Amino acid sequence: MREKNKKLKIKCIIACICIITGVILIILSLKLEGISELQKTYISGFAEGLIPVSLVLLIKNILSLKNSKLLRKRKIELTDERNIEIQIKSMQ
Repeated sequence: MREKNKKLKIKCIIACICIITGVILIILSLKLEGISELQKTYISGFAEGLIPVSLVLLIKNILSLKNSKLLRKRKIELTDERNIEIQIKSMQ
């Protein structure tokens, strides 16, 4: 369990970094001059997509860290051979 907790904590840190990166990109897209409006739109759109996804993953990981039953359920979802086979077949 400790190894799983360590991995989840690292994922939380990565999600926080992605959120901070998204905020910085939004600020840059608003403040930068000398780039076209289309480029600003791409930058802000990427950032606006990055922030909510990172927030959802951060919340999901924090809840898993705080709730051992949820952590066990996520571990089963990720390591269950039947689920892995279904995912592989669905991608083909």
